[in-house]
Amino acid sequence: MALLKQIRFKWLLLFVLSYLLFMLLLMPVRWLYAQGANRLPAVAAIEGTLWQGAVSDLQLPARLRQLQWQWRPAAMLSGAWGYRVDLDRPGNGVELTLSWQQNLTAEQLQLRGRLSDWVSQFHDASIPFDVDVELSAERLELSRQGCVEIDQAWATVSQWRGLMADTLNQLGELSVALSCVDGTMVADLSAEHSQLSGSWRLLPDRSYQLDVSVAAPSDQLRESLQLVGFSGSVGMMRYRYQGRL
Repeated sequence: MALLKQIRFKWLLLFVLSYLLFMLLLMPVRWLYAQGANRLPAVAAIEGTLWQGAVSDLQLPARLRQLQWQWRPAAMLSGAWGYRVDLDRPGNGVELTLSWQQNLTAEQLQLRGRLSDWVSQFHDASIPFDVDVELSAERLELSRQGCVEIDQAWATVSQWRGLMADTLNQLGELSVALSCVDGTMVADLSAEHSQLSGSWRLLPDRSYQLDVSVAAPSDQLRESLQLVGFSGSVGMMRYRYQGRL
């Protein structure tokens, strides 16, 4: 009899928890956002529920024009909270999961288009340039201690417009290979046309280091590179910069 009561109690508890979760997912996200608006990023418009919805003009360090989400209940089987997130056009999106250990995992990441399609500002300042971007990653996992894992991640950048566009377009298409080294995210940069090579390193404390070299630049390219901060001789031009996100 006692065993039967325990079984009934467990099923009752499971039913109550499932009901509460279901009600939470169907709650209007506009109402939830209003409760914590002073602690959350600003948005121009928000609609839907925690199950699925959309937001426009989301003001993070980078201002995103449009974002849609769809809850992924299958993620709970691996002890995580998951969503499918899409940006502005079919095929551009990512599957995100947040584990109970607060590790954030991005899978099947795919972006293709112009930077201005998604981002208009960074840290409340307008971005003074635009560029064609293609980004793909099978898996990327981040924790509070930094980069955990990156699998088959790469990007290409081309067709600069705006600030320094003439100089940057002389370098040709920029290829980027992403990897994770001892908690640091590393982006290895190369542009075969201009013999450019370098790396961008994002440390766990969000500080970053950029080192770029261009071998044997032409006179015209060398003059352009000097204007944007490169230094060195005819045989090699170098640029180094440090900052924090």
